Amino acid sequence: VLAVNKPAGMVTHPSGIHYQDSLSNQIAEYFRSKGEETRIRSIGRLDKETSGILLFARNQISAARLQKQREEGKLQKTYLAVVERTFEEEISQSSSQEMSVSMEKEKWEKISIPLAPDPENPLKMVLSPAGTIHGSKKAVTYYQVLKSYANASLVQLHLETGRTHQLRLHLSAIGHPLAGDWLYGTEDPDLIPRPALHSCALRLRHPVTGELLTLTAPLPEDMQRLLAPK
Repeated sequence: VLAVNKPAGMVTHPSGIHYQDSLSNQIAEYFRSKGEETRIRSIGRLDKETSGILLFARNQISAARLQKQREEGKLQKTYLAVVERTFEEEISQSSSQEMSVSMEKEKWEKISIPLAPDPENPLKMVLSPAGTIHGSKKAVTYYQVLKSYANASLVQLHLETGRTHQLRLHLSAIGHPLAGDWLYGTEDPDLIPRPALHSCALRLRHPVTGELLTLTAPLPEDMQRLLAPK
């Protein structure tokens, strides 16, 4: 296996104008430079502007075993996000928006709102509470507020499902969009030029030895600056 701390602004796989500068291409070149012919396979992905841990398998057997862990919920990824506003009025906001928000153990809360592609904008997803929009799929997010600031909060997140833009749209739906989220929140490049989302930890079983591994990636500087005392 190989784990990489991806910087924001880099795509995971080759696409469009990002063919030579994708993370997958750079990893392949890294192994070629070492004289190793390794066909890597990504286990999950991160959006271009999301930073943090990405996991790759170096052979087909490891990929199959890690993918099975992912499907069974044994491979667990944790995100950190800086969101707009504090959570003082969270429950009253949530109850008025046709969504399921319930308390979980250890102060985790659950957002369960199906998502669907936006029929008017191919770049976006939309909420589909009744599941009536074409392409609607179940989407479940768990979050925990770690600390509140003057007009922002640091939250920790887990995904039960992995839909496109799920965390961004679910947080926006409860009135706390990601700082810097130009698509679902308020764009402010002076604060941060991207959605403030970071894949900070990953727990998995080694696909060969079965050893329990916990990998972590520190909060990047641009998100740290958001939380620094003004």
